[in-house]
Amino acid sequence: MLVLLLSACTWISGEELAERLDGGKGAEACADVEDCATPGDDDCDGATDAEGALGCVTWRFDGDGDGFGTDATACWCAAQAASGYDAAVGGDCDDADAAVSPGAVERCDDTTTEGGRDENCDGLADDDVGAEAEGRVVYYPDADGDGYGDAASGGRPSCAVLEAPAWTLDASDCDDTSAGVAPGAQEGVADGIDQDCDGGEDCYVDADGDHHRSAESAHTVPSDDPDCDDLGETTSLVMDDCDDDDPAIPGVEAWDRRDNDCDGEVDDLDVVSAADGVLYGASASLGLGAGHMLSLGGDLDLDGLDDLVLLSEAGPAGVGWVVSGAAAVGASGAVEASASATLSGQASYPLAYVAGPMVDLVGDSAADLLVGGSSASYGRVWLLDGAGAVGAVSLASSYTARWEGDSADDRLRVAVTGDIDGDGVAEIVAGSAHDDHLGAFGEVAHSGSVAVFAADTWTGEHDPGDATDEVHGGASSDYLGQSVVVADVTGDGYADIVAGAPGVDGGAFDAGALYVLAGNSGLAWAVSGVAEAAMFQIAGDVASMALGDDPLPAPGDLTGSGRVSLAFTSSVTGEAWVYLDAVGRSGSVALAEADASWAGPAAGFATALACASDLDGDGVDDLVLGASGDATRAAAAGAVFVFPGGGAWTTGMSGADADGVFYGAAADDRLGAGLAGGGDLDGDGRGDLLLGAPGVDTEAADGGAVYVVRGR
Repeated sequence: MLVLLLSACTWISGEELAERLDGGKGAEACADVEDCATPGDDDCDGATDAEGALGCVTWRFDGDGDGFGTDATACWCAAQAASGYDAAVGGDCDDADAAVSPGAVERCDDTTTEGGRDENCDGLADDDVGAEAEGRVVYYPDADGDGYGDAASGGRPSCAVLEAPAWTLDASDCDDTSAGVAPGAQEGVADGIDQDCDGGEDCYVDADGDHHRSAESAHTVPSDDPDCDDLGETTSLVMDDCDDDDPAIPGVEAWDRRDNDCDGEVDDLDVVSAADGVLYGASASLGLGAGHMLSLGGDLDLDGLDDLVLLSEAGPAGVGWVVSGAAAVGASGAVEASASATLSGQASYPLAYVAGPMVDLVGDSAADLLVGGSSASYGRVWLLDGAGAVGAVSLASSYTARWEGDSADDRLRVAVTGDIDGDGVAEIVAGSAHDDHLGAFGEVAHSGSVAVFAADTWTGEHDPGDATDEVHGGASSDYLGQSVVVADVTGDGYADIVAGAPGVDGGAFDAGALYVLAGNSGLAWAVSGVAEAAMFQIAGDVASMALGDDPLPAPGDLTGSGRVSLAFTSSVTGEAWVYLDAVGRSGSVALAEADASWAGPAAGFATALACASDLDGDGVDDLVLGASGDATRAAAAGAVFVFPGGGAWTTGMSGADADGVFYGAAADDRLGAGLAGGGDLDGDGRGDLLLGAPGVDTEAADGGAVYVVRGR
């Protein structure tokens, strides 16, 4: 049969037939199993490295060609790209999508919370926890709904858009519990809260580091200290620092022409704490500190410091004390404890007036005392050698010279001194307010008089009959001589006499008047009537003003020109006036012509005046006004107002225009009932003051007090 087949077909040799029968191995035998490690068709089945061959590798079906196959496998010696079994690694969870495989990167492909593909076949898609899809955005919880989240929460990565206000992409909120705290918010100042989340705080400026906020501006300064404790910043909400260059301000008010306590007032002081010394009256109703019974200036004990004299009308003879300047500064207690001498007057002549500043009249270099006393009597003035003002001194028997009225009820008690005739030697001028003048038409009751005594009458006892000249009031009850002062107000080199007559009716009933009698070499005036003898007169212009009733202060140079100014008050109407320069004035001069004036509550303001002390050392004397009725601190506690000389004064001023104020400490102290200036108690070259408060009860009821205030 074989022969026939061969005979019918193309003839081949036996050798070729054998080769064909053994798979091309020629005469070699066929293997039982196909082997991937050897070439050719090992098992002579006509296929080389067929599926399942020895040493084959499991290949997975990779339908999408992404290198990762499915669970369908076949074992081949090599990858079978044509059939799709060419993936060595399985795990493809979507073999129809080449973008999905274990080797792919998980990406956000769905912005909703419902779907999304599992690109990396880890069983997690998009926002599944642990999916960590590429392209997710971190959202932060916004608990306070201000559009800013809290980075401290760690945030939430999400492919899906997480809606506001619960979520936000901005993690810069520093307090997610407060909608008012977020970047861009208005930063609060010095509240300890970082509202704008910039890591700092806005603090109030405190340039001097005293932890008080400046009252001069509302400026703030950025700080990285939320407590605002660093230098230059403060948390103070109150703008109470009126000087941000001085760490001592605000503080306790002091007399230094600054507003130390920042209350808007300069040198508004409680006199008790501000005074440099205080002398108290130790007996009930002594009334120490009354207006016409204080004298400051003149060195009685020759220690180089000015001294002071204080009087009281209490008792039948009155009493007085001499206190050295050294003892007065720093004193605190009853006046007796500091006094170097105690003075007494005599019955019917109680001590009531002391001249000041005191000068040397007897020629021994020590300043001397002129002390007056009267109730309803002749009146007396004693000259006491300052060197003898030691221990207990009764003026009834111990004096250098004495003057008294020449008739009952003359009340000669006011005496001052000055060089009226220009010879270099001072004269004494005495006022007798109740003197009855015998005029052309008979006696003129209580017209008053002013008498001038030359130096040769400075021993023994004298009355106006011994005067070099005497000038009388013009009408009944004029009371000329109720007040007297001597100074060169006309600028001609002669001291002039200024005398008050509170009963003059010229401007209005009992309006009063001041007369200026020009000094001259002869110590004489052509006529005895004061209205005709005076160079000029200033008349009151309101009924019962009683101009001239208040003590006239020692004049001072209030302009720095070298000339004294004429200053006076009416405690009845509560007014004060200053004529800065009286040169060239004559005739009748109106109060309206004054260069400066002050007014306050009637009967409570301008109760005393002092203008002979340069308190601030600028070469110009300063003006000080008392207001014993002032009720700023308490009813009738009183006050003293300081007005620096040389200032831009005008008419119509009040206590509110003062550069400094001393207030009484308690109701009814009546600080400012008496004032005295013109002396330097501590030798520092600046003038000092005495402030009287006769109602003080510290040592005894109405014992009074005199406060010592040094110039600053």
